[in-house]
Amino acid sequence: MMNARLDTSIGDSFASVEAAAEAGRFMRSDPIAARAAAANRPLTLRVGYQAPNPRRAAIVSAMAQACEPAGITVQDVSSPETGPHSLRDNQVDALLSSIGGVPGSGSTGSWLMDAYALRSREGKNPANYANGQIDGIIAALAVTTNARDQSRLLGDASAILWNDLPTLPLYRQPRVLIAPKSMYAATPSVTRWGAGWNMDRWVLPT
Repeated sequence: MMNARLDTSIGDSFASVEAAAEAGRFMRSDPIAARAAAANRPLTLRVGYQAPNPRRAAIVSAMAQACEPAGITVQDVSSPETGPHSLRDNQVDALLSSIGGVPGSGSTGSWLMDAYALRSREGKNPANYANGQIDGIIAALAVTTNARDQSRLLGDASAILWNDLPTLPLYRQPRVLIAPKSMYAATPSVTRWGAGWNMDRWVLPT
């Protein structure tokens, strides 16, 4: 489970592109359908992240509560050593991480370079996901500067990735914005600029 797909926070305009129609079936939990998909057999899902991390512990706890009605037991099997190798060594079923399986933000600072985490035979592709269509889209994005063409490519990729589900984007960026109550215009943003996107409009009365 990672916090993004191909456009790791380039801008809000691209967020809607990734929310393809294929994502709609995941917007609401359906315990009955989940039980049927598992043939009414109880399932156990081991989720790991590099511990300690109270924020990610809370995320796994929320997952456990949501999955319990479907007969799915979510176990937090995190440790200080948990990482991409944990998937390869079958120590976890799902890795709660950022781009490339890293515990922190994981971004290279370039949304395009981050997209390579879903390219086949790439070192930072911890799930070893491989899809020739996605490889082609990432290659096309590398040489495309037109925003309309980028949106089209990201939309095409979104449909594929929601069907394949190599990653499950649970959130864009788990950040906390702290500001005085009297401060004006300090607004959260999941773009690459973070909370400082409108810093020129901040007002702190004296």
